[in-house]
Amino acid sequence: MFIDPRWKLMTPSLTWKNPEKIDGLGSIVLIIENMLESNKTLNLVSDPVEPGVPFNTPLVVKDGVILVSVRLLSVVSTLAFVVATSGMCVKACWDGLVVCEGDRWPMISSVICLPVYSRVAALVFTFVMMTSNQVGMRANYARLYGKISNSDNDWILMLGIVTCVSVPLITFFDEHNFKVLHGIIAAAAFLSGASYANQTSKLMAANKDKFDLPTQTEIANARKLAIAINATFASFAASLAWYGSHYWTTPMFEWLLAFQVFNYFALVSFTNGYYQSVQQFATLY
Repeated sequence: MFIDPRWKLMTPSLTWKNPEKIDGLGSIVLIIENMLESNKTLNLVSDPVEPGVPFNTPLVVKDGVILVSVRLLSVVSTLAFVVATSGMCVKACWDGLVVCEGDRWPMISSVICLPVYSRVAALVFTFVMMTSNQVGMRANYARLYGKISNSDNDWILMLGIVTCVSVPLITFFDEHNFKVLHGIIAAAAFLSGASYANQTSKLMAANKDKFDLPTQTEIANARKLAIAINATFASFAASLAWYGSHYWTTPMFEWLLAFQVFNYFALVSFTNGYYQSVQQFATLY
């Protein structure tokens, strides 16, 4: 797979390798064929903000098109995740829906499978993945393009896609009715999320001289967080293997790991000058 960020959604038109009039399903097939044959695919990240527009402007309206800052999306969605999951855990403990005393504390899965909470978790997890995380990983792809090999960039993008798909599925396949499947999906979500943070931060750190000074500071902080994520993941796995899922250390490391992975996307967005936009599809001719 090869995605060329230089081809942007802002481009008004695109010349295809096999021009012909098409419609319906045939248009989708031809679009895919032309993108593959011409070695160009849709750039899923909008253009960086134009000169003269402040970088930190959360919303930009230009010619009827609303552009939303990736940083705004990342911070808002991260706060939504932290507030929602923490609130559900406190409320579940307060109402006696889960055991929260002594050396027994609830795992995330034990909270988000409860009636009503499962709906809230499904909405929040899907919102976070389909708004900020999928935009953030596409922006990171563009930021790393030309600085690392295409194969490395494609690989970490795939890790991000696995995270975006698996996290919402955790809420749809709960641990009571789909115990094995839930465990597989949760493992995929944590492994891909931790691996994405580790790989992006490592590759950015190895090429930090190719970024501006503010971004280099962000890269250093992101690398520290990625190392912390690795340590937390190892601690969680060891506690789960040794004590099981209910002894207080296992839930503690799981909650901490989830917060760290979600906050990683917010952290790497602070010097991210990209915006998510809605653009009319390129004219075919």
